[in-house]
Amino acid sequence: MNINAFESREVEFEFQLPLQQAVENLHANVGDPKEISTQGMVGSVSRDDCYIYRGVPGTRNSFRPTFYGSFDSSETGTVLRGTISLNRVIRKFMILWLSLVAVVAIVTLITVFKNPAASWSSLLHVMIMLTGVYLLFVVLKNKCEPDVEWLKANIATAVNKS
Repeated sequence: MNINAFESREVEFEFQLPLQQAVENLHANVGDPKEISTQGMVGSVSRDDCYIYRGVPGTRNSFRPTFYGSFDSSETGTVLRGTISLNRVIRKFMILWLSLVAVVAIVTLITVFKNPAASWSSLLHVMIMLTGVYLLFVVLKNKCEPDVEWLKANIATAVNKS
């Protein structure tokens, strides 16, 4: 189990196709997230900005890995570079949420030290909440780990389709 919940993976795909053809091939194989009827890649594709994730009808899992990248020309064709990581919005929300809980834990700790009559159990509750949410985050992310290889394989296959 990977405990680094905020890990990103750099990926690079090389294609022996002209830039415009590679963009069009990928765009043709990536569906609209609002209109998903079968499992497949969904998101948005353009030359300068791509985001793609695995869409499964009837489910919504915000912890699914997402590919973020862009196309560039190369000497032999086209290169698609980017990262596979948690959805950026979820990542920012979790960092903010965990930071706020950590601040509450620090304030509670200061209060407990300054006031001997204060209860240590309030600090314990905050620490349990912080640990529990982080572990939930890690478990959900690891559950979606197979999606990373699925994305790599499907992106490469989609662009190489003629």
